[in-house]
Amino acid sequence: MLTRDVRHAFRLFYKQPFFSGAAVFVMALGIGASVVMFTVVDAVLLRPLPFPDANRLVAIEETSEGRPSSVSPVNFYDWERQAQSFSSMAIFAEANMTLATGGEAIAVAGIAVSSRFFSTLGVQMALGRHFSPEDDRAGGPLSVVLSHGLWLRAFGGRHDVVGQQVAFDGFPYTVIGIAPRGVAYPEGAEAWFSLALSDRSLAPTARGAHWVEAIGRLEPGTKIEAAQAEMNRIAANLAAAYPRTNRSSGAKVVDLLESMTGSARPALLLLFGSVGCLLTIACVNVSGLLMVRAAGRRTEAAIRAALGAGRMALVRQVMTESIVLASVAGGIGITMASWGQNLLLALLPSDLPRASAIGLDLRAVLFAMAVALLAGFALGVLPACTPFASRARARSKPRGTTAERLEARGCAAPSWRRRLRLPSSCWLAPASRRGASCCSPRSLPGSIRAAC
Repeated sequence: MLTRDVRHAFRLFYKQPFFSGAAVFVMALGIGASVVMFTVVDAVLLRPLPFPDANRLVAIEETSEGRPSSVSPVNFYDWERQAQSFSSMAIFAEANMTLATGGEAIAVAGIAVSSRFFSTLGVQMALGRHFSPEDDRAGGPLSVVLSHGLWLRAFGGRHDVVGQQVAFDGFPYTVIGIAPRGVAYPEGAEAWFSLALSDRSLAPTARGAHWVEAIGRLEPGTKIEAAQAEMNRIAANLAAAYPRTNRSSGAKVVDLLESMTGSARPALLLLFGSVGCLLTIACVNVSGLLMVRAAGRRTEAAIRAALGAGRMALVRQVMTESIVLASVAGGIGITMASWGQNLLLALLPSDLPRASAIGLDLRAVLFAMAVALLAGFALGVLPACTPFASRARARSKPRGTTAERLEARGCAAPSWRRRLRLPSSCWLAPASRRGASCCSPRSLPGSIRAAC
């Protein structure tokens, strides 16, 4: 039966192409816009970070009078020595440089990191190794880890580049490793250099210099609240020990993903909600069109009911037509989303976190299918409640005598017809007897008597 209803739905598409085309186009716009915004929200807010046990990664911010600020390297190393809630901690700072290779200069988005940066993130190198404590030593050899993208772009993916020296800003850096594909933390990083802080940068007089960012990995089973309480105690101890620089300083522990996307979250959720409203408006408009069409198909419903179709069969037909329409719109909406995605990426702010992960993938396709299915049910609810399905039985006999039509509408009682028929039968009975006596077989010609 379902197959027959689906075939009937497609026959209606061909029978009413303009109506079906308008309904599908409106729904495809709503579904396509929803899919595009879902790809953004999914990539930026919903997907976990591409690191092992990413839920244990946190950002550690230093606060000044309650306001977030950068971290002092001197304070950070005090945190690292005293904190027990973290299995690993690291700091990093922006260090953009120019790579000279093959006679051309390439601008590189670089990050200077401490030796435990990659171990804190849980990243294993695709080639080579990550930084060691020796790389943190001031005056030691300069070392660099290349991102997978920069390795392909600047060195053609050659394996022998590991261990070689390359020139960044005119200084020789030894390539010690190649990061795995997809690892780019902070957002857009193409190379990571050894931080190698000098003794001057770690002197007590430098405690007031705030210029690095800090991350940490919580111990298994440790909650952010427990780590925050410990950092509050450490910050209070440092404030008591160094009142000149740390009197108003504190520390704040934040989930790493939240720290990356916190500023973009309200705007993205607002846009996603707006697109949801747009899809709702599209569903309401198309549902109204389907109600108009259902009202014009009462004769068809009456014929189906007269042939034995029950009310549930008629409702199933209406719901099937709506779901088929929404499914076709969903397929077209996915195509529209693939076209509109590039336009949206061009309109998004350049500093949107995790923008490189935005793309139409299987999750987006599954989302589109789910939205189309829900929209199909929503479209079919109101048309299924129209007289197309609910009054088909009452309209299954549109013709007949006036009395029968009145009785079908509930305007006349059956006894009215019986009272009308009784005198008529009484008047016709004598007339029939007189006619019979006049037409006795003896008075008829022979041929007619034979026929009688």
